[in-house]
Amino acid sequence: MRRAGVEQESIKAGGEAGRIFNKFTFHSLRHTYVSLLANAGIAPDVRQLLSGHADEKSHALYTHTQIKTLRKAVEALPGNR
Repeated sequence: MRRAGVEQESIKAGGEAGRIFNKFTFHSLRHTYVSLLANAGIAPDVRQLLSGHADEKSHALYTHTQIKTLRKAVEALPGNR
């Protein structure tokens, strides 16, 4: 991450006794990759294959849909034109 120029920022989870996590990790890139594919309209089964997720449930946790993508989906419904 350092070589890529990604600055580390730590966040605390679980209160005073919680663990310290880095806000940005290499793992974050997997979330970004899956989300970019989703927001580009790539079908879930194709995204799952490309990301190497074994099941739909874990794959869904990586998909973060943008509000503009959601709006576009609603606008595609009959009667919204």
